[in-house]
Amino acid sequence: MSTNRMLGGDGPQREREMLVEAVKCALRNMEKEFVDLSRLKVKEVENDQNAGSEEATKKLLERPYSYEFYHQMRSIWRKRKFINLFKDVVIQGEVDKRYQAISGLHKIPDFLLHRPGDNNSNFAVIEVKLATTSGLENIEDDFNKLVKFCNILHYKYFIEIILGNSGDLNSDGLKEKVRSWNSNRAGRNSVEIVVVLFNTDANSWQADEFLINWPMDAT
Repeated sequence: MSTNRMLGGDGPQREREMLVEAVKCALRNMEKEFVDLSRLKVKEVENDQNAGSEEATKKLLERPYSYEFYHQMRSIWRKRKFINLFKDVVIQGEVDKRYQAISGLHKIPDFLLHRPGDNNSNFAVIEVKLATTSGLENIEDDFNKLVKFCNILHYKYFIEIILGNSGDLNSDGLKEKVRSWNSNRAGRNSVEIVVVLFNTDANSWQADEFLINWPMDAT
């Protein structure tokens, strides 16, 4: 775990700790060749055969990372370390809950950990965002989405993964501003959301986390 150690103990706290550990393990296990994109930009000219190319800056896209994260989560699903944690649930991506006509829930989460057809096994919701495109407003939207899955379907645990290089994760004080939301929202009934920051720098490729308390009456 990180030096922040906001988790620990027994029961639900230990369960959440193991879930966060599994998420961080899956992130670290992602293989760069499956998420790195081409840096070539094709110049459009009249004759395609004469098209040249130039190197672009490194580009991150959310979906390649999400797909590779899903693969790595599935790869550890039956590992001895996590088998008891996941024995009663599956992980599914981008489940559009609108088909169930659930009143007040018109959101599509990135990942649900649950047992389809059994509302007693609604385990966790995971959202993924890029630091380059997130912005505080989009992160707030994700947090509000997670609150809906808590209030309406009673999921237990909530994780927001933010991906980016060192510069992106610290751009405009994003990391510290998100951290500050805890103190700004003190004294209100809240949902605990674990924010996992994953540094995509080649010399890092590591995850850190901290806990946010988000108001249950958020919309």
